[in-house]
Formats: sequence, C-alpha cells, structure tokens
Amino acid sequence: MENTTREGQYAQAQISCTADEQLRRDEEFNWLMQCGTVVRMERFDVEEFRTVLEQLVADGSCFRTAPASSTMGRVMRHLTQGASGYEANLAELRAAAQNALLFVFPLEKDLEMCLRFERVQGTGLALTRLGVSPVNGDLWTQHWAMRALECTGGVFAVESAPGACNFELRREMFYAMLSLVELSTLGLSAEPEDFYMFADSEAVCKKFKRERRDCRRAMRAQYDRAA
Repeated sequence: MENTTREGQYAQAQISCTADEQLRRDEEFNWLMQCGTVVRMERFDVEEFRTVLEQLVADGSCFRTAPASSTMGRVMRHLTQGASGYEANLAELRAAAQNALLFVFPLEKDLEMCLRFERVQGTGLALTRLGVSPVNGDLWTQHWAMRALECTGGVFAVESAPGACNFELRREMFYAMLSLVELSTLGLSAEPEDFYMFADSEAVCKKFKRERRDCRRAMRAQYDRAA
C-alpha cells in the first residue's frame, strides 16, 4: 500500500528542467548580458541613469546595429525552407541580439550589475534582464530582483514600425521601471518601507533578501563549475 501511494505521488511529478538545459540557459543568459551596446557608469544615480537612458532611446542608434528580427518572417522562413530556414533564423536572432543597450555599474563592494534593454512585442522597448557578477568577473547570473520584484518586460517606449528606432516614451511605465531598477540596487539594507508600493511590503522584502542569498550561492556554484 505504501509503495502504491508513493508511486501515485511520483506520477504527478514532472521534470521541468534537466541539468543540461539549465546549463544552456545559464550560458545563454551570460552571452546576452555581454551582447549589445555597453554603457559603463561609475555609480548608480537614478537621475543620471534616467537622463542617459532617455538620450540613448531618443537617439535609437544602439537598437539598429543589425536588422530587426520579425516573428512572422521567421515562421514563414521555417515553413518554406525547413532546416536551412531554421539555421537562417538562428543567425538572424543572434545578429538581432546586438540591438540592445546594456548598463553596467557597481552594485555592492564586490559586485557589478547589468541591465539589458531591448525590443519586445515587435515595436516595444523594455528592460528584459538584470544580471549580477563579481567585480571584473566574466560570468553573469540572474539578479535577485528578477524573481523578487518581477521588474522586467514592461514596455516603456514604442516605435512606429519594426526597426524604425523612433521610440516614444510611455512616461508612466518609464518611471515605474526606474523605480523598480532603483529598488533592485538595494541589498541587505532593504527594509519593508522601501517596498511600500506592494500590497505586502514585508513579504516582498523577505523574498528580496532570500533571493539575494540564493543568487550569491548560484554565483559561487557557477564559478566552481567554470574552474
């Protein structure tokens, strides 16, 4: 009876990600956090960051390094060309990944932080990834704010057509994104009051610190694997 019960429990379980898949995800994340136009800042100041980001978005040149990739175009190419279409789509996506803006700045005394901005939904612009790495390191790990604050994916600027690069800011979303970026720079000094915009600020603060701890553990494991 006991064995039957356990088998029934295991039958409901599914492997969501193998070790090999996770390793490939880590490698892809690390590559993306180094792919694009890099802006290095000596420190993070939200007003200075806002000014520089607005100027670069208005200029748009860092988002037209390579032709923009179209989802519909990739689907049609794959349907009509088969395996060769798949290879062409892969090459196009890798080239289009250069159409991104990366901000790198000191986070804590031993860490650096990286923000990746790129196109989403065809013509939108959003913060898509936050990374953290030891100072002068070469491996990026997902920043703890990506899990704790869900601060990525919000479209804060839109262009008139794919590849046009004439982005117009959505001010409300833009300032909301800036607030979340500023929160993401906090470490152990974070207090529930810092997360006042969330319904349960105390729970968010606890999760933020827990994710920070897990992130540091993941960084150590990542460097152990690379050694």
